[in-house]
Amino acid sequence: MAKLNVVIPSVDVEIDGVKYRKVDRDAKTGDVVRIIEDGYICVEKGAFYPVEDGSKYGHPGVLSIVDSSGTFRWGKLSEGEDWEVYEKVAELAAQQYREVKRRAEVGERIRIVDVYEFEDGYAQGDEFIVNTTFGDGDVCVTAGGRNDKLVVLSEYVVLEPIEPAQPKRLTVGDYAKVINPRPTRYHRFDHIVEITHDEHDYQPYEGRSVSDGGSNWYYEDELIRATEAEVAAAKQAVKYGDFNNGDYAQIVGDDQDGLNNTASKNIGKFAKVSRVNGFRGLQLHGPNGVWLGIANASALRKVTEEEYETATDPRSKFAKGDKVRLISGGQGTGLFGFNNGSIYVVDDPKTLNWNSKRVRIKHVVGSGGGYAKPEQLEKVSAEEIAEIERKQAEEAKWAAIGRKVNEYKRGDVVKCIGLAAETAGYGEVLADPTAKRVQVRYYNHFGICAEPFNIITLITPVEQRFDREEKAAA
Repeated sequence: MAKLNVVIPSVDVEIDGVKYRKVDRDAKTGDVVRIIEDGYICVEKGAFYPVEDGSKYGHPGVLSIVDSSGTFRWGKLSEGEDWEVYEKVAELAAQQYREVKRRAEVGERIRIVDVYEFEDGYAQGDEFIVNTTFGDGDVCVTAGGRNDKLVVLSEYVVLEPIEPAQPKRLTVGDYAKVINPRPTRYHRFDHIVEITHDEHDYQPYEGRSVSDGGSNWYYEDELIRATEAEVAAAKQAVKYGDFNNGDYAQIVGDDQDGLNNTASKNIGKFAKVSRVNGFRGLQLHGPNGVWLGIANASALRKVTEEEYETATDPRSKFAKGDKVRLISGGQGTGLFGFNNGSIYVVDDPKTLNWNSKRVRIKHVVGSGGGYAKPEQLEKVSAEEIAEIERKQAEEAKWAAIGRKVNEYKRGDVVKCIGLAAETAGYGEVLADPTAKRVQVRYYNHFGICAEPFNIITLITPVEQRFDREEKAAA
């Protein structure tokens, strides 16, 4: 499809006599898009194209454009990346404004009345909707392909509506304010909703809340048309909520549409936020400036600085008394006398006795402390500790008779502890062990067996038997 011929005033665009207005959302059928990136074949940067449903092109459920060669570009539309989205402006009765010389607020309409001599981004008489305000009265508007074009206070006046202009009827794509909700919808009172369906019956409108995305059906008397300022304020509240630059948040993902791809992969993480202009309003960074994505306030949980510091400090996973294994850094700075692979006890997980964030550890037995980085330690589970203690006890038991673990000798008395324990009972070792087995002659009819170490236990070492001549002679 050929590019559309467009008349472009300051705020709206006009196509074949129909007005469209730029919006911050994904495209839908009936919208037009303006290409803002180059590099596409048969698609011209700066040109406008109608949005079409891909069903008739073999791509059901996909919205995109048809280029000048007649090819459906089936890559899904995404506002703010390759194109800008414009929606059809509802036909309103003529709106009357009065000029007021004051500082503008976000969402208000302004008119240029004293343009700077060398300004080429806009002209005398141009009108804009305010995107951002500054304390000195200067504002940012969308002009010249930018949404942060600066207009200073001396150049503009605010256009205040003399009386609200109402369309003949709300239609799909319009924004309305919920003013008289039925009891089952009272939680929607004062919400700004986008009309998504119109059944033209007694309860005609389905409206999706700008605040949380929830949908309800409404009677006509429940809604009035929302002003531009009300819509802008509602969208800004979704984007920013009560977050200011430098606040802290956890990415919770309650509103998946409120997360970009990067943020959706970081749900659960904690971040420092800063406001940005765009489809989503809050930029997210983790510790050391790690980029975590962009989100709206609706997808975040506000947390305190203390919560953020605790959640992002890797030492928070350790507690006083935890058993840990030193995995690196042994005998190095802060860890002289401590060996890699050995088990130690956390003495102070967030010690202040070091100029960097370290964990103070100590020996399980004995004195002296060391200072380890959190990544140099790994927690040891209770099960692993129990196994270590069992092995230590086993080693101590054998060491008490001057032997290593499982160092059986001919003449030792042993007991079967395997599946046949009740039948086999006690026996005597016939020869020193080989290949992790020991030959045992049981005292009953069970006979002689080559037993693995794990099914027998030592009862009496041969050196302590008084029923053998060797012992008596000793």
